[in-house]
Amino acid sequence: MTKLERNNRIHSYIVRGHKVFKEDKLDAWDKVVPVRVDDLYNGLEVENALQIVEEYERSHDVTECRRIFNEANHSGWSAGLVKAIIYQFYEKWLDIFEGLEFDIPVDSKEDN
Repeated sequence: MTKLERNNRIHSYIVRGHKVFKEDKLDAWDKVVPVRVDDLYNGLEVENALQIVEEYERSHDVTECRRIFNEANHSGWSAGLVKAIIYQFYEKWLDIFEGLEFDIPVDSKEDN
């Protein structure tokens, strides 16, 4: 990926995240995105997490969210990163986790 592509990807992910995540998550989001874009997957796990969250915001259709997740053909590691991103940044993470039958983390924020 060229430096321009990298910068465009980072900018796009940050802007999209700002549209779906709560204000108190945005500083952390802005710091995480460049790290994820520079990792082994070049931010593809960020892309998939954003697609799932954006779809859920648009339709509340977990079947479509499942299709998006499954079509990404994640390895175990990248699937875990997608789940971690949704869990850490999206306030309705539990709806998605239950709908997609993801394991609920032991330190669940469910009571918050």
